[in-house]
Amino acid sequence: MDTHDRKVIVWTGTTSGLNFLAVEQLLVKSAHSHGAYGSHFRGKLTPESIEKFRRHSAENQERRTSVSSKSSTGSSSTIETPRLHLILALRDPSDEHAIDALQRFRQLAEQSGSLVEGIGCDLMSFRETRIFASKVLAKNLDISTVVLGAGICCWGPPSFTEEKCEMGMTVNHLSQWLLVALLSPRIKDRVVFVGSSLYKNADLRGVMSRTKNTKLVGPVPKAISYPATKAIQALCLGGWAKFFEDTNVDVILCTPGTYR
Repeated sequence: MDTHDRKVIVWTGTTSGLNFLAVEQLLVKSAHSHGAYGSHFRGKLTPESIEKFRRHSAENQERRTSVSSKSSTGSSSTIETPRLHLILALRDPSDEHAIDALQRFRQLAEQSGSLVEGIGCDLMSFRETRIFASKVLAKNLDISTVVLGAGICCWGPPSFTEEKCEMGMTVNHLSQWLLVALLSPRIKDRVVFVGSSLYKNADLRGVMSRTKNTKLVGPVPKAISYPATKAIQALCLGGWAKFFEDTNVDVILCTPGTYR
């Protein structure tokens, strides 16, 4: 299958937590739509369950073929999840969690003819973010969706990136803002910011005037809080909506709740 036949999604923060589960379920739905799993998917994915799914693959494929051969005038109540091309931004592709996540995603993708690839992208660095974006753009693909799910919590005294920016603000907001800007010429459908309801608890006093050249200039003696970074992310949505207003791109803020 030509890679241009798949729906392209660029996604950050997929090796753990809610984003990992979301990618997993999206691939399961794609496999279900294309006849690989049918009604046989239950619970968490394991090597044993994957083998079980494969044994049922031929049966489900036959059923799907039978359904698709019916009169084209008939209607369907099922919304098909397309085959996907997932481009995952990985902080460290050699990390054990990243390797395990890619292996699981690729096992699922195999069932529907989807494609999953991981590309290094350390959001602590604007330079690395630019390199990642250039690699994505070099593929010359229309990007259906960009999902910005990466996030870190910083504690104690502030830490700074190579660009002299506070680390939590860089990863949770600035680098992902930069990534959307760089990819914007190829984005066709939507940009999804994964926010947090914790932004309601944010204290933004002094955040924007907090540091200069790694020296504290504001009254806040600790790292910028996670809620504050998510609040600033949400405050920028109006700007992104304005940026994309002459296109068909939707800008969405998703606040999925707490993951335990």
